[in-house]
Amino acid sequence: MGQEGTIGVIDKERSLTKGNVTLRGINLDVQGKIIVVPDDFVSTGGTLIDVAALLKRGGAKKIIACISHALLSKDAAKKIADSDIDEFVTTDTVMIEELKRKQLGAKLTVIPVGELIRSYVKK
Repeated sequence: MGQEGTIGVIDKERSLTKGNVTLRGINLDVQGKIIVVPDDFVSTGGTLIDVAALLKRGGAKKIIACISHALLSKDAAKKIADSDIDEFVTTDTVMIEELKRKQLGAKLTVIPVGELIRSYVKK
């Protein structure tokens, strides 16, 4: 809190014909920095894992993924657990199965949002 941050952008382009994803450039120096990667949802985790690897290759000290909705299909939890992502923070809007919670282990933080939504609705 109280510290200024820098915003960088990594562009993702998905081929409509082949389905493969291309990531384009980090536009800032990440050497030795803690990087927060926000996203609305994660299903397979492929792009998030690729972004984390790109940032670590750039010298990032720590990668914190902040995801609104963790769908975590197939073996996404295991892949994220084995990736360069240091922390995986999400909300409780999607239930995460016990096996996937165990796979993510100490990397996983789930933030409950029910009270936040309830307080907004009461206004």
